[in-house]
Amino acid sequence: MISIDCIGALARHGYRMRAYCAVCDKWAELDLPALVAQGRGSMRVPYRTRCSYCREPGQNQILPPYPKHSHANGWR
Repeated sequence: MISIDCIGALARHGYRMRAYCAVCDKWAELDLPALVAQGRGSMRVPYRTRCSYCREPGQNQILPPYPKHSHANGWR
């Protein structure tokens, strides 16, 4: 069992995080490896984000890793 409790764990296990701004109606994907490189890997999830355009708080979405796939089972 893995623990996904911080930004570093999300990046290490292949998860992705996106943030949505309801004011601008825009999505942005966070660069988790860059956040870890900046020393933010120990920041707890949920992680607070702000829109880079209007500075309103963002709504975060954590996405699981892409499935490991092969052409044999129908994934492409």
